[in-house]
Amino acid sequence: MLLDTRAASAGHLLIRNGGSANRVGLRAGGWSVTLDLAPGEARPIDVPLAGGRVRLVVTSEAGFRPADVDPASRDRRVLGVWVELR
Repeated sequence: MLLDTRAASAGHLLIRNGGSANRVGLRAGGWSVTLDLAPGEARPIDVPLAGGRVRLVVTSEAGFRPADVDPASRDRRVLGVWVELR
């Protein structure tokens, strides 16, 4: 993921976890953070930007299938974490 906000000094993200406990890693240049997230937890994160841009690497140790946590769902994809630019 490439964050490009030109004049900003930080990229504002919302990290939203899926349906199971998860450890999520974010890395951008020399900056990194590890988040231990509960099912459904959302957390705002500010990522420092160098010159308004940075390449963001996101890792998710766990995943879930929506059909496993919602009996009405037929979605069998394995999903990890949602990253939203704010």
